[in-house]
Formats: sequence, C-alpha cells, structure tokens
Amino acid sequence: MVDGALGHRNTHFAFGYRIAEKKRMSLDLFARHDAMWGRQTLSNSTLGLQVTRHFSACELYFGVDGNNGYFSRYGRYFDGDHGLTVPSASKMNAADWQNSWLINTRIGLRSRGNTTVRYDLNTGYSAYILPNAITEHQVRTRLDAVWVPSDEHNAGLNAYVQNNFYKASDSLRLSHSQLGNRHAFRLEPYYQYFGNKFRIHAGINFDFNLGSGHLMSGGDNISFAPSPNLSFDWFLMKDIVDLYAKANGTFGTSTLLEFMQTNRYMDYSTCFTNNHVDDYTPIDAQIGFKIRPMATLLFDIYAGYAYQINQLLLIAPSVNFAQHNPQSSIGFYYSDWQRWKVGATMQYHYRDIINIHLSGNYYHWTCQRIEANDMQKDIYDRPSWDAALRIDAHIDSKWTIYSDNTFVGSRCAFTTEKDNATNAVVTLRPVISLNLGASYAVNRWLTTYLQLNNYLNRLNDLYYGYQSQGINFLIGAKYNF
Repeated sequence: MVDGALGHRNTHFAFGYRIAEKKRMSLDLFARHDAMWGRQTLSNSTLGLQVTRHFSACELYFGVDGNNGYFSRYGRYFDGDHGLTVPSASKMNAADWQNSWLINTRIGLRSRGNTTVRYDLNTGYSAYILPNAITEHQVRTRLDAVWVPSDEHNAGLNAYVQNNFYKASDSLRLSHSQLGNRHAFRLEPYYQYFGNKFRIHAGINFDFNLGSGHLMSGGDNISFAPSPNLSFDWFLMKDIVDLYAKANGTFGTSTLLEFMQTNRYMDYSTCFTNNHVDDYTPIDAQIGFKIRPMATLLFDIYAGYAYQINQLLLIAPSVNFAQHNPQSSIGFYYSDWQRWKVGATMQYHYRDIINIHLSGNYYHWTCQRIEANDMQKDIYDRPSWDAALRIDAHIDSKWTIYSDNTFVGSRCAFTTEKDNATNAVVTLRPVISLNLGASYAVNRWLTTYLQLNNYLNRLNDLYYGYQSQGINFLIGAKYNF
C-alpha cells in the first residue's frame, strides 16, 4: 500500500509492504509521515519493521521503528487576537524550533489458537531524545496471561514493569538539582464471565511507582495507588436493550515522552525534577444503557463520575510576558478535580450506503485543589460540553463522501503577565472544526481523494497563544498492491 497527498501547507505519506511471506514467517515494512508547514510547523515521521515467526503453538515476533518529530513554538508570537507577529517561519528564532527522536524496539512470544492457557510476553527498549537537552531511556516488560477453562469463565493476570533512566545535558543538570530515574510496576488480576444474560469483568489494578516523583507517600518517593477495573453488562432484551456499568482507574507512569505528548509546547525541563509527581485517577465510573430500536439504529445514553488527582493545569505566557521573555513556554500547576458528565451517542447505518455517528457530552467540573494556594479554584482548561458528527456516504461503487465535524465549548485559560507576579484569566472561543472529504475508486487498486479541512477558516484555540491552522486541503491517491 502506498498513500500520498499534498496540500498548500500540508503533506501526507503512508507505506506498508510485506517484503516476505512464507508459511512460517512474515516480514513487514511500514512508514508514515504527516506534517503541516510554515509558522505553525508540526511534522511527524515514522519508519519501522515487523518480523513474525510462526510455530505450531506460539509465534515469536520482533519489531523496531524510529520516529522524528519537529515543531515550532509559534505561540511565542501570538498577538493576543487572531494572528502572529512574525511574518514567516524564516524570521523565527532558532530556540523556537524543537526536534525530537524516538527509537523503539520490542520482542515477544505469544500463544496461538484457542488453547486453555493463552499468553503474550514481550519486552522492549526505547530512547526518546530531545537533542542538546535530555534523553529518556526506557526498558519495559509486559505479560498478559489468561486461563480459559470454558467458554463462560476465564481468569487472567496482566503485569507490567517499566524502568526510565535519564541523561541530561550539562546546562540542564546545572539548572536542576535532581534528575531522578523512575520505576513503575502494575499488576492486575481479574476474572471474566460471559453468559447469555450477563457479562462481567472483575479486576483490580495495583500500581507502584518508585524514584523521583511521588504521591500519597509522605515524600519517601515510593507510591502505591490501587484502582478498580470493573465492567458489567446486562442484556435485558437480547439485541435491543443493554444495561452496562464500568469503573476504572489509572496511575500515571510519568515519562518524558508522555509529558511531551500531553502538550508539546510546555516547558519540558520541569517534568523530570525532584518536584514532579504522578497523575492518579482513583475512580472513573460510568453507567448507561444501549437501545437498538431497529437493526440499523443504536442509542447509547450514559452518565459518569471521575476523581482526578495531580492533573496538569496549564499556565500560558500572556502576550506581554512573551514579549519580555521571548523563550517562554507553557508552564503548569498540579490540581485535583471532580468531574460529572452526561452524554449520548447515536449510530445509524443503511445497507452500507450511509453511516452516521453523532455524540455529545455535558460536563460539570469541581476544582478540589490547586498547587498554588493563592489561585481561585475556578474551572481552567476544561470545557463544559463537546459534540461530534461524522457522516459517511457511499454514493455508488466509485464515489464516497464524508463530513467530519467537532465542537468543543469555551474554556478559561490561566495566563502569566510580564512581571511574572500577576495573573489573568482569558476565555478561549469554542472550537468549531468542520471538514469535508471525497474519494473516487479508479479501479480495485487505485483510489484518489480530496480532503478539505476547517473550511470555515476558523482559528480555533488549541491553547492560549496556539491556534489551529485555517482552511487547508490535501489532494492524494492510494494504491494497494
């Protein structure tokens, strides 16, 4: 498969090819690139290889891939309204550009077939590199094992061990007193039941973090945070009404890579100091019911509650602050939140000709704690509602069109003024992103397509100072071998 597209400020490429396929072995090569260019540059490119060796009862697999990320911190030039003060990318400072590399390897052994004991054991190494700043080395091992004595009952164990080690540049070491390594361990025993009327998953997560970054441990750098992993389905009327409930929780592993994926524009130097702690969600529960009044129509109506500890509350530099501190980045405080939500989804399809997916959520947030004691416990960074609508239509055997639309309510952004002593709250506009696309199947191997994104040309606020790209398009073709 080869897929390539080009726009006035965007590029896309994807490639996948099975180099070798024998009865007991397969070798796959894959690549992907997505980018937008100019002042709002954001590029991501991946190249990888996957090898699988099949045996009668199991298979051995190995994979390696590399990734390059490249982006600009264009929010440093935000004019406070709807534009940037820098005329072109060539006029931006060298410090406004960030490059990153990720090397990832893995090797594992997993069972084949419907055996009584099924397993997947794998281990891997990765290196995440921010040149001239810091490298994060990670060694991880994961085991998923399940015992299936019958079709109705099974019991399993998921175990995960992760070790992170850091090597920083001399300048970064001088600015921070401690660059602590981190170690995470998760254990989840569980039981599952699959019946005609009920489906149950009952498990509990035991999470431990050791090293720099601690939570609920009195400052001894050892963290223990249990959380549930429960789900229940009750088929009140088969294929018509389904009542369900679930309760989950998570304890963050606090890697540099995850920190940058959360918000690439934040000040990464603060994420590995001895003051860093881990995010913890003791409970994220939801109850709802699904109704299928007809074979082609499904409604899902639900309500939920979550309690979140040590979530990031972003602190964006204001226009005045950025002008006086040209290398400023988004900072953060830690905060605790309660979140209530109600929502619904609707899915409709008709003879594989038209598919419609509609969803909407309303949220009620309550701030329980903010790391800065003088800050008002207001609702920052979090919208009160969101919605999405996706429509796919197969007009005939050749033509397909789609409409993909996202809506997010306004948010309050917390900003720092130029004296670094006063703060202000700015209301971000609601996000309205409307996109259209069409494809034409030339033959069984070749398909051409067009994507028109953000056709309202609306500058949506991703974060304060960082707005989305305006109207843009991609014209491309996909060829299947």
